Amino acid sequence: MARTLHEAPPTEEREPLRSRPKTRGTRPVQLIRRALLVFLVLAVLTIGALLLFGRAGLPGDGKDEATAIASDRGLTEDVLIAGEGFDFTVTAGEKTLFAVRAQRTLSDRDQNVFLEDVEIEVAREGGTYVVRGRQARVNRETQEAQVEGDVVVLAPDDVRLETDWLQLRNGGNLLVASRGSRIAYGDQIVGRSENMRLHLEEELAVFDGGVELDSTEQAEVPLAVRAERIRFSKPRRILRAEGDVDVQWGGDQLQAQRLTVRLDELLDEVTVVRAIRQVRGVVSPPAGEDGQESAGRIAFSSWGLLAVFEPGTQQPQSLELEALRNQRAVLISRT
Repeated sequence: MARTLHEAPPTEEREPLRSRPKTRGTRPVQLIRRALLVFLVLAVLTIGALLLFGRAGLPGDGKDEATAIASDRGLTEDVLIAGEGFDFTVTAGEKTLFAVRAQRTLSDRDQNVFLEDVEIEVAREGGTYVVRGRQARVNRETQEAQVEGDVVVLAPDDVRLETDWLQLRNGGNLLVASRGSRIAYGDQIVGRSENMRLHLEEELAVFDGGVELDSTEQAEVPLAVRAERIRFSKPRRILRAEGDVDVQWGGDQLQAQRLTVRLDELLDEVTVVRAIRQVRGVVSPPAGEDGQESAGRIAFSSWGLLAVFEPGTQQPQSLELEALRNQRAVLISRT
């Protein structure tokens, strides 16, 4: 049937609209749940960090203070923790490598941790070493630490070392300083070296980069030692100096390219001295039986020198000069 233009089209039946799941966006309830979840995760992380790094907190304007300090330390400005008190041990299995104590801690979102007013204690069979400094960074995973600012190392046998920067490597078994070190042995000897390496388990000390050792006013006999490198092994009781070695003991002098000194079991007396390459020096003969000093001095030069000392006297029991083929040893007595 035809229809005119004014007639309305027949009404078609349409299916009711069905609700379709939303592919984007979330309901308000879901937003709240997610916000709570994020809050809980951050809270747990923060509490865990507080328990890990000591009695920490940010009362009042501590956040601003921590951020300022962190900026000076090279940390990111987004500081998470500025805590007071830090005490823990670095271990390997059941073995304690070293213990750390500090007055203040700082850490950021990059998990950098700085300690201030720090003390690190390393106990080994040969004794306990205590390292103190103004700042430190400790890494539990690598079992290493770096200490800076007025660093002091208190070693066994009344040895004290001072430097501006120190590293603990190999689980605390190796102490390394490469920015100049100052050395003190009791109140008898002081000195300096550019580099220092202390192997704690081997009880081996190595100083190089120009070593200077001098006796203090408390020493009975003045002593001055200069060398490019000095190495001391306590178990072997051997001290070895290398590179333009110059030793002045009272009025005597010995120069060589390598000098080896063996000590007694108590490390109190010299038993053997061995010098090689470009050996020369001047010595005064020991006093005679009547107590009078011998007139004159003895000058010598040779390729090698071997001196054996008499126990309890610190005087050579025997002295040998060595010369290579086509060379000669020279011994001159001067009055």
